[in-house]
Amino acid sequence: MIADFTKPRLARFPPETLPPDSSRLASNLALSLSLSQTNTERLEHLHRHSKRNNLIVFGIPESSAHSTPAKLACHMQGVLFQAAPATELTLVRSAFRLGKWKQDQHKPRAVLVELLSVAAKHTAFQASSRLRASGIRLDEDLTPAQMKQRRGLSTDFQCLKARGYKPFFRGVVLKYRDGAVIRKCDRGEANRVVAAAAQAARATARTVPRPQPARRASVAMDPTQVLHRSGVSVLGHLSDLLVSEAQVSMAATGEGLMDFSEDEFGG
Repeated sequence: MIADFTKPRLARFPPETLPPDSSRLASNLALSLSLSQTNTERLEHLHRHSKRNNLIVFGIPESSAHSTPAKLACHMQGVLFQAAPATELTLVRSAFRLGKWKQDQHKPRAVLVELLSVAAKHTAFQASSRLRASGIRLDEDLTPAQMKQRRGLSTDFQCLKARGYKPFFRGVVLKYRDGAVIRKCDRGEANRVVAAAAQAARATARTVPRPQPARRASVAMDPTQVLHRSGVSVLGHLSDLLVSEAQVSMAATGEGLMDFSEDEFGG
């Protein structure tokens, strides 16, 4: 807050433009700016450290059976870790609803769950697929600065989701599934990822040979049968002299005589 207020005003009056007796004031302002920025970073670090074991759970129905924080904590331990509800909490430190309940509210309020360790948090995230099937979604408890970073990646998130890449966040890092590989997506990189995938798909389609249609096998056929099926008489294309010579030749070889009449060939 102090850094945002003093930085633009300090830029208007650089040290070389100030009188000699004002140089100490300029150096003090620069020192204050540096200290305020350092303090802001330290506060952000402490804020994130205090939330390291927390989870935000969406989709837990409102019920009077777990209306108190103690009952809700026992219920959340059973939901997250598939453990029977018990009076002793072994993995969950506390749990409570976020916001006030309204009579016209349809969706249940989110639940802030404070776990006992980071390992328990990772174990709960491993069951996210099972919980999504029941309409329950898990998310991390982020600081306002982290939420701002996520909002800067919302366009990339929607772009990847529309193309079926199944994006998800791990803290403030946007990741997506590329087949069996999980990759990281920086800000403004989603369009490049989609364009590269489309170009690779087109290149693959050009290299894959197209299937050739099956060729019908040709079967040799007696020319006389072709003419006969077409209604053409073979005798109409033979002279009487050729017929007589054929009869004499067959008689000489002893194969018997054949009557080459038009009735025999369907003429």
